[in-house]
Amino acid sequence: MAYLVKSCVLCGSHEIESRWSTERRVTTTCSACRSVVEIEFDPPDQPDIRGRIEVVFDPHDDGDDTAPAA
Repeated sequence: MAYLVKSCVLCGSHEIESRWSTERRVTTTCSACRSVVEIEFDPPDQPDIRGRIEVVFDPHDDGDDTAPAA
């Protein structure tokens, strides 16, 4: 089955570049928000889901995973 990624999963822009690493895995880079996302379609270890998305680079992430001070 062929899969097609038409837009950025973070910002919705159609200005993306896609690179396939396997027949089920694609890495997308968005020109608009500069994010890098890996998508695995039909992961074999989770047959109940259609795809798994991992954000490799989020330009809006400041790297601080702590909760804000009250």
